[in-house]
Amino acid sequence: MSKVTVPAMLFALGRPGCGKSTAAKYVQWQWTQAQKEYEEGNKTEEDAYRIKDYTILYEMFQQDRAGKDETRRRFRDAIVDGEVRGFDVVDVTVLDEALKKTAQAVVACMDDALLSSRKKLIIVEFARNDYKDAFEKLSVYFDVYLDNRFELRSGRDLLGQSFFLFVEAPLPVCSQRIHERVKLPVREDNHFVSDDILRSYYEVDGREYIQNGLGRDYEVDPAHIRVIDNNGPQEEFLKQVETFLHEALLDKVPAC
Repeated sequence: MSKVTVPAMLFALGRPGCGKSTAAKYVQWQWTQAQKEYEEGNKTEEDAYRIKDYTILYEMFQQDRAGKDETRRRFRDAIVDGEVRGFDVVDVTVLDEALKKTAQAVVACMDDALLSSRKKLIIVEFARNDYKDAFEKLSVYFDVYLDNRFELRSGRDLLGQSFFLFVEAPLPVCSQRIHERVKLPVREDNHFVSDDILRSYYEVDGREYIQNGLGRDYEVDPAHIRVIDNNGPQEEFLKQVETFLHEALLDKVPAC
């Protein structure tokens, strides 16, 4: 059996509150609009998968809270106005566990995409204080779940052909956005991260490595990497996201 081409993959990166979820949702919507050549009856098929590291961590947090042994807690509740609106990580080893689950979810989406004749996109969102370490571990986890059905030599090969969107915003701006969004009704992206965690874990945002180290380590085409500052109007930010989408993904990813 001949090997198959993997779907396009975009990593949306940046500290909590920077706007990466806003960017990812916008890319997901734009990608779907661009695939409208398919027949009307198939519009329920998903063209852009979205995998959120936070969602994976939140499920682990819920399992942790349900456990009876309080001495082994890996998370603590993040409480706003007497309501649990998120969590803080106490044991950072759970971040590696979440990366492994992320790799597993990506390969599951790749498997699902094999059943479609349309061009697919996998969007992966996560935030770390050390992206060099995170991607080294992620490449190893990909090796665990990939097999010889795909046109890949390794997890490093998968990262090498991926796309990367890094969203940067100053720490005080991220904190303000997080506090503003938790005033809204609970929704998928309205989660809370405490200022303590923002200052202690996310003080270094990782831009330097994404700009200067990632491409070298995984032989990524420089055109596949874009850093966008999100410190102004959302309309301006989304225009930059759309520009990257059209210059990189839509123009460079071959049709199925």
